[in-house]
Amino acid sequence: MRFLSMIRLDERTGQVPSEQLLRDMGILIEEMTREGVLIRTAGLRPTKEGRRVRLRNGQLSTMDGPFVETKEVIGGFAIFEAPSMDVAIEHTKRFLRVHGDEWDIECEVRQLDGPEFGQVPGTPEGTEISRLRARVPLRTLSRAAMQGLDTRRT
Repeated sequence: MRFLSMIRLDERTGQVPSEQLLRDMGILIEEMTREGVLIRTAGLRPTKEGRRVRLRNGQLSTMDGPFVETKEVIGGFAIFEAPSMDVAIEHTKRFLRVHGDEWDIECEVRQLDGPEFGQVPGTPEGTEISRLRARVPLRTLSRAAMQGLDTRRT
């Protein structure tokens, strides 16, 4: 199964990784990649360089960053291969520990959904969207979702 660990931080602190943290993180990334548990990881640029795209009541809008109303933002992510949520949390703790005592961050860990990530449609663990994905090509599902169509087969 695959899990997404999203690193949440308060961007307003202006804290940036030290050279030592970058070195330590590089070593950890190499170790976890060699172990086969780290699939992908990356940090995110500041929200002042980002944009939000919103769909509300059928209307699309775009807003430039920074997003001052947001206290915590996603500062990075890691995708782990793990047999359970508990193991994914242990991998996440390894990432957090490397930051040391200077950082005040947290991670939200969530399992990726869909048959390509170990979810089997029709099982209690599979959600309705994963069952739909198994039957409907993604581009069809996206188009149908945007148009508000019912994609269930009868």
